[in-house]
Amino acid sequence: MVKEEWRVRTLQGDFSKIAKQFSIDPVTARVLVNRGLKTDADFERFLKGTGKDLHDPFLLKDMERAIDLLIGYFREDAHIRIIGDYDIDGVTSSFILRQGFLEYAAQTFSRSEISVAIPHRMRDGYGLNDRLVEEALKDGVSVIVTCDNGISAAGQVAFAREHGMHVIVTDHHEVPFETEEGGEKRFLLPPAEAVVDPKRADDTYPFKEICGAMVAYKLILGLMRKSGHRLSKEAANDLYAFAAFGTVGDVMPLTDENHVLVKYGLSAVEHCYNPGLRALIEACGLSGKPISAYHIGFVLGPCFNAAGRLESAEEVMKLLCAENETEAMILAEKLRALNEERKLMTEKGVEEAVALIEAKGKIPGVPVVFLPDVHESLAGIIAGRLRERYYRPVFVVTRGEDGMKGSGRSIDEYHMFEEMNRVSRHFKKFGGHKLAAGFTLADEDVDGLFCALNENCPFDPETLTHKIFIDVPMPVEYASLKLAEELASLSPFGTGNPAPLFAHRNIRVENGQTVGKNKNAYKMRLVTEKGIAVDAIFFGDAQAFRETVLKKGGCCDIIYSIEINEFRQRRSLQAVVKHFR
Repeated sequence: MVKEEWRVRTLQGDFSKIAKQFSIDPVTARVLVNRGLKTDADFERFLKGTGKDLHDPFLLKDMERAIDLLIGYFREDAHIRIIGDYDIDGVTSSFILRQGFLEYAAQTFSRSEISVAIPHRMRDGYGLNDRLVEEALKDGVSVIVTCDNGISAAGQVAFAREHGMHVIVTDHHEVPFETEEGGEKRFLLPPAEAVVDPKRADDTYPFKEICGAMVAYKLILGLMRKSGHRLSKEAANDLYAFAAFGTVGDVMPLTDENHVLVKYGLSAVEHCYNPGLRALIEACGLSGKPISAYHIGFVLGPCFNAAGRLESAEEVMKLLCAENETEAMILAEKLRALNEERKLMTEKGVEEAVALIEAKGKIPGVPVVFLPDVHESLAGIIAGRLRERYYRPVFVVTRGEDGMKGSGRSIDEYHMFEEMNRVSRHFKKFGGHKLAAGFTLADEDVDGLFCALNENCPFDPETLTHKIFIDVPMPVEYASLKLAEELASLSPFGTGNPAPLFAHRNIRVENGQTVGKNKNAYKMRLVTEKGIAVDAIFFGDAQAFRETVLKKGGCCDIIYSIEINEFRQRRSLQAVVKHFR
């Protein structure tokens, strides 16, 4: 079992003053301060922001230049090719540009041809590559516009321009750099005619954490605005919806303008006009239901990714470009089935990996698992699941089409990319950042990689603990329906804006019973020292929870959230136990 360390967030603020000024509970005020809100403008945007509060597209460096160039290309009836990527963000940003460009061309009577190319995960790898540039040349393309990629494709951009093509890069990833003498970084922008990326060192855009779909959306907004045109009602709704979809799917922090975008974008997804997305919502059993960030992240979005992992993300583009409901439903059902297949393959891979790790007895500081028969595209998902199970950095190696490939997922205490640099002799190629990486092994020596990574492990596995952050050590009796409603209004929750967590020490547990088809939930009543009782539920290892309560004489410490339980038109307060000891 993973060791946990419970900590209370200690950011300071005048909670009473904030509560009074914005007519919220002091507990809610403290939660918002814990999310990094500081100024009145921060609180206004978070609590009352609308789509009008998104930052101006023209604050992005090179945005105006990119739009001026595009207006010229459309006047020349240029063949414009959008080159995206095979994940959720890459596909949604490609679709946003395609639909926005088609709408613009129709309104300006341009005869420009708009085409889309998505790299194949196995054959091409990530982003712009030589094959895609050569294919564009063969097809008579005169303008390439990248989305969700291109910032690190300097060679491919130069190649395209040398052969007479214009290139505009739109991206949101970090800009590559070289370290000069004295430690100065020299950033290496690709030689495109315009490079729109909030991560540019010379970009003063007020919020850097937007995804590729959001950059693409802002490009279309800017193009329409500068040329005096407007998106149709349907296009305005759907492009906004796909920008929100990409933001959640790419696990961007739900703060600043992302919070506003997704808050209203969920409704746009729910009421979308796009036949393909509507069909996928129906295929996943969500028609007529409120769409949440959870549905995008764990139900709809994975169907997008499954196509890119097991077949080709071109299948997702076909779905989104479907012109009738019959075609859309066939394609949507195919993606849903692919995702079901992906889930089964993942579960099998996780089970095999757990057996290999636990067969050795003691869990190593840095597990390295070789799964030769697992599809190489699933290595990252499996590594992530193992990281959650063991709270360790994990590397998963598979036998791919071009040799031994793998992915890693890490924890805060372990900078994965730096540690891989220390043992770089074991890799033919690798890349990544602090929490994730991808690689190709130089040879088939998985054991050698394991030894090298564990020889100088920068933490003591015996003392490693998963830190759980509590917003407020709040007695359960303080909770109310009104507070639960107010906290729910802070959604959507996700990265950067986790659901609020509270703690109550030594609370009594009564009327406990194991429930659920798989006996993985425990219903109970929590009774405080003052005799106030609240219904509660715990999802997880019900037996472990029950044994802990019995061992402690019918009481335990809990970390919990609060929510509103609706049953037969009756609304009641419910505590959801997240952690216990």
